[in-house]
Amino acid sequence: MSRTHHPAWLLRVWPALRWKNRVTPETIRCDLIAGLTVAMITPFRNGQIDIETLQQQVEFQIGAGTTCLAPAGTTGESPTVNFDEHKELIRVAVEHAKGRIPIIAGTGGNSTAEAIELTLGSVLKYDEDQEVIRAAGLEQLVPDRG
Repeated sequence: MSRTHHPAWLLRVWPALRWKNRVTPETIRCDLIAGLTVAMITPFRNGQIDIETLQQQVEFQIGAGTTCLAPAGTTGESPTVNFDEHKELIRVAVEHAKGRIPIIAGTGGNSTAEAIELTLGSVLKYDEDQEVIRAAGLEQLVPDRG
């Protein structure tokens, strides 16, 4: 897929992505992510997400040569964490990676509204200098209705 080709889903959600006119066709890149992608586990301590260990996992994977990380997927307990914890998993991974490797955020869920909010939140984040901090890709899993 070329950098100038925008997938069909982007055209459907474009009005939402143009929030505050910060996302433009020029800022959307459709690069191929190649190499080793690691589906991250979610560390817990005393019933809470262990942020320090999560950050250590990100550092370990980067140091080991991993080329992409995938937090908050089904391996990362996304079906069992609450909505705020789900957002925190993605936020910590994206912010701690600091653009050194791409992050594919697990933004699927059993609630369509929550999945949309997680998706938009993973795409539209800004640091204190108003620089875009975002996941490089999104993982969507359909709910198991079986």
